[in-house]
Amino acid sequence: MFNESGAALGIVVIGMILATSLQRETASGSSAAEVMTSGVGYGFLALVICAALAAGIALALHRLTRAETAGVE
Repeated sequence: MFNESGAALGIVVIGMILATSLQRETASGSSAAEVMTSGVGYGFLALVICAALAAGIALALHRLTRAETAGVE
C-alpha cells in the first residue's frame, strides 16, 4: 500500500511543479517544449531533495533508536 502512495505523491509533486512552470514561463514567451523540459527537471530535483531529507531523518532515527535499545540490555 505504501509503495503506491509514495509513487502517486511523487507524480503529484512533479505535475504541480510542471503546471506552475508551464503557466509562469509560457506567459513570458518561452516555448512549451523548453518549459516542459525544465519543469520536469525541477520536479525531479524537488523529489531528490525530499528523498535526501527522508534518508537523513531515517538514519538519525535509526541511530537514536539503536542507542536507546543498546542501553536497555
